[in-house]
Amino acid sequence: MTSDSSLSLDPMKKHPLHHSSIRWWVCTVLKVFDGEGNLKCKLTIHRSMNTSFNQRQKPLTRQPSYMLYRNLMLKLLAKPKPAFEQLCFELPCLMGFRAHEVCTWRAEWINFNEGECYVLDSKKHELILVALSYHVAIHTEQELHGRKEGLVLQNRSNAWKNKCIDKPLSIQALWHVWDKHVKPLDLPKSIEISPIVGRRYYIAESIRGHDRSEQVVSIVSKQVRHANSQQTRDYNDRLYFIEDVKKQQREFDEHYAMLQNEFVRMNEKMEKVKT
Repeated sequence: MTSDSSLSLDPMKKHPLHHSSIRWWVCTVLKVFDGEGNLKCKLTIHRSMNTSFNQRQKPLTRQPSYMLYRNLMLKLLAKPKPAFEQLCFELPCLMGFRAHEVCTWRAEWINFNEGECYVLDSKKHELILVALSYHVAIHTEQELHGRKEGLVLQNRSNAWKNKCIDKPLSIQALWHVWDKHVKPLDLPKSIEISPIVGRRYYIAESIRGHDRSEQVVSIVSKQVRHANSQQTRDYNDRLYFIEDVKKQQREFDEHYAMLQNEFVRMNEKMEKVKT
């Protein structure tokens, strides 16, 4: 199989030939030969080099929804555990950290007096100032033991092997801490509990009860470092608590019972009028 590449004008010829409509294409010709060297088939592939053409809007796809378990998350957060393990839970759940951001958080980025800290955003790859949770601050001071620099969550295995303790905690190690406390609960496989779910919990719980207030959404968006408030709003629309679903169902059942009783009384009155 061989290939030849060349430049050509738009082969579709759907537009008049002027400066704003010229599109250059890379034409790749694939030739397939049999064992005797005879040409079996030839395929020509036209690939646009026009940036605006390549970045056409993709067809809309349905985004998944995520069910959250508030009582379960509160139970895991309230469970007594060492400061190291508590921070593995609190940083995603109380400050919206991503897993990699938990592992790379450093002591020199924290200002306990001002109640703020920097986080190395794992997507933007830059330090961003965020608010420091009061509960996180308490457990962070316990974990640091007076240290002013270095990783907050130091890799225990590296310290035990006398290796560089400034090497970030692995994502697998963080997941292991969560599994350590989640597995004893013997949850169904359909219930997912992980640091990713912890970040979702923070977003949903922060906005819940504020009627999607623009100010609240904007603040949460800055804390979780989304591109804009709309991204946070769209993400929050895909999150829901099972407790809220059950509450809504109970309210519906009460409303339905009231309607049913009213219907029965109306029928009884109609029967009396007929008799």
